Amino acid sequence: MGAGLSAAAAASLRCTGDLCVLGDAHIDVLVRLSGPPAEETDTPVRAVLSAGGQAANVAAWIAALGGRSRLISALGNDAGARLVAEELTRRGVEVAGPVIAGRTGIIVALSDGGGKRSVLTDRGVGPQLSAAALDDSWLDGCAWLHLPAYSLVAARAVATMGAMP
Repeated sequence: MGAGLSAAAAASLRCTGDLCVLGDAHIDVLVRLSGPPAEETDTPVRAVLSAGGQAANVAAWIAALGGRSRLISALGNDAGARLVAEELTRRGVEVAGPVIAGRTGIIVALSDGGGKRSVLTDRGVGPQLSAAALDDSWLDGCAWLHLPAYSLVAARAVATMGAMP
């Protein structure tokens, strides 16, 4: 469980309903460099691909702790969206939200294996989640609504959250 809550603390916080999370879901590519990237040739790395995004990660952590979680997120209509939705579902997250024509976001995090990292972001259709695209039924059974801080910085996300019932 890492540096998160202990099992006893998590059990004391369980609620009688879903914890819903509104925000991004995309593909995370974590790349650990073996050294500085070489120009004009290959550089060996260790790369890991997974579903990600602050909102998706929170929903997955809730499910891993035994809670019920629902992610409300815009997804593209591409293979990346299917990969993200299938992984989150496999991890116990209920996935809801509009499918928007376009590509799923991809975030690439480059790490030197120490304390330095660089993050390359392409949020894809994520920022296109709008109040008009929300279905009230996606909030049915939600005891809590979590809004990741990253979602708050996007103007459209703020407008969407303000229009929620």
